[in-house]
Amino acid sequence: MTVQKQIVRHAEVPTIDVIIDDKLVTVKAQIRKNHAFADVPEKAEPRAGDTVRYIVWEEGGGYSNTGDATIIAGADGSKLRPVYIRRSGHLAGKQHAAFAVRAGEEVVIIHATHHRYDFRVRIYTALATEKKLEIKQIWDAEGDPATIKAAIPETMEKYRAAIIAAMKKATCYHCREPHYADIAGGVTHPAYSLF
Repeated sequence: MTVQKQIVRHAEVPTIDVIIDDKLVTVKAQIRKNHAFADVPEKAEPRAGDTVRYIVWEEGGGYSNTGDATIIAGADGSKLRPVYIRRSGHLAGKQHAAFAVRAGEEVVIIHATHHRYDFRVRIYTALATEKKLEIKQIWDAEGDPATIKAAIPETMEKYRAAIIAAMKKATCYHCREPHYADIAGGVTHPAYSLF
């Protein structure tokens, strides 16, 4: 299940795949202002009894002076259990954990980028229906980690751990593993005094 890292650069929306009757179908997104829509292609319209789910990836990592990361969290900010974790092949800065979003479910996508620890963090909600995954930007902040943490409004407080995980992943040099996922046995990360 290899996909492009990002499908739309200006909105920085993560790549979306659709699984219909256990067949993977790639979906292209369209951007309208701060919304991205991923429509299920007509040739892949679900039939009665089909299960439609969207796959969104935790991905990214850091380089020498830059980095970007996408973290997937539950609508309440909780860690989700991935349906797939990549453990082999070229992993540095690529997709690490795939999360399934079924019709009627909502997840939160947190995207962090940085250049020499000057961060930009965006939060999106993604609501799945039978026909599309609607992604809407709900928060955007820029600055150093302390500024970002201080700028988190009360309504976004439930996403604090995921925001910090996104910033850590964006600075994790050649990141090769998930940072915010409910994984049995756990995944360890180096400690960052900056955060």
